Amino acid sequence: MVMHPTVPQLEGKPLSDTKFNVAYKRQTDLNAKEEKVNNQNLFTLLVETAGKTGQAFVWYKWPKPLKGGGVTKEVYPKLSYVVKFEPWNWYIGTGVYIDDVDKAFIQAMKRNSIKTGLAVLIILLITGFLAILSVRSISIPISELEEKIKKFGQGHLNIEFKTQRKDEIGKIANSLDDAISNLKGILLSIKEVSESLSDSANGLTEVSNQFKISLDLQTQQATQIASAAEEMSITVVDIAKNTTSILEESKKTAEIAKEGETYILKTANEVKIIEKTAEKLKEVMYSLEERTRAIESVVEFIKDVAEQTNLLALNATIEAARAGEHGKSFAVVAGEIRKLAERTNKSTDEIAGVIREIKGVVEEVSREVEEIGAKVESGARLSEEASGILSRIADAAERLQEMIQSIASATEEMSVTSESVAKDVGSVAEGIQELKRNIFSLLETTEGIKKMEEELRKKASIFTL
Repeated sequence: MVMHPTVPQLEGKPLSDTKFNVAYKRQTDLNAKEEKVNNQNLFTLLVETAGKTGQAFVWYKWPKPLKGGGVTKEVYPKLSYVVKFEPWNWYIGTGVYIDDVDKAFIQAMKRNSIKTGLAVLIILLITGFLAILSVRSISIPISELEEKIKKFGQGHLNIEFKTQRKDEIGKIANSLDDAISNLKGILLSIKEVSESLSDSANGLTEVSNQFKISLDLQTQQATQIASAAEEMSITVVDIAKNTTSILEESKKTAEIAKEGETYILKTANEVKIIEKTAEKLKEVMYSLEERTRAIESVVEFIKDVAEQTNLLALNATIEAARAGEHGKSFAVVAGEIRKLAERTNKSTDEIAGVIREIKGVVEEVSREVEEIGAKVESGARLSEEASGILSRIADAAERLQEMIQSIASATEEMSVTSESVAKDVGSVAEGIQELKRNIFSLLETTEGIKKMEEELRKKASIFTL
């Protein structure tokens, strides 16, 4: 030590004694971070730090000088600043006690308290006035936005949230307006799909009724064929005497069989139309399901916006709390925004519930349509079988005409043929009855589709477009 102003006893002595291990913090310069140290040697730390950077700040505990000479027994926090004088390789430093700085600061604060108080009062008045203006500019739009959101929660989609504001409230309102526009488009698409589904179901019902009428006619024709076959069996004994009459009856039988085959072919065509209708209905169901998923994406988007709004409100509340008394008004606004976000989140959950119900209905309709398709395929197979049977009847009738012309030799063979015709006609009648039962089942399924379509409309009707 070259020189010390308060403890001259240190001059000319080494400073490595452990009693100087009183340093607890250092800083290389004003822009550097403070670094804590664990009771290191004060002078060693000053030289080490200043030797690297040319200057050093060190905090330590040191006794105060007394007026009559000497120092106090107690030690006090002190801050020293040291610079390195390169030409002599000396370290020159000065220090100040922390409590002296605090006392000087308090005295300065007391001297300036009146001025500061007046300045604070003026600032508070100005801040209060600005806060009132700010609250009015925020609370009124929030109240309007709250009323619109309440109506939106009640299902009214004809509300316009669009605004020219550029703040967070404006962003929320514009985001809600975009979301409602997308939701309106989706609901209109659902309505169109529902109407298309209703039209398809009505068309399917009409086709089924026509198919039923056609089957009734086929049943009548089959009955006539059966009657003709019975009469043919009875008159086989008199064939020899009534060749001309039997020939005419066989011609009638052939015509009836061909007519029956024509009806069956028409029936098969109707079944194909029904099958195509069922496929279209299935495609509509898939489209409706995709649109439902699109609604879910929109709802998730609204929910994300609400959650981010809630997070912003929470951050605003924290910042208001940090601001203390000045942040109370802003904290109230942040709380209202947070409540608004929570109500928005609740509304999206309700919409999501409605969408889940719609998806359930769509899935049920899809299953019913698949069952209809299976039944239609079964009806098509039965129609093909009936057509084959009637074709065989027509062939048998033509062969019967040739046999009649043989007269004597054909009598016994005609008896066998008439019995075969009776059996075939019975099979045709049974096939037609089975086909009629399938048609009744198709009608019941169509009614189920119509009921589900009505339920879908009711679900969508809760929204006012």
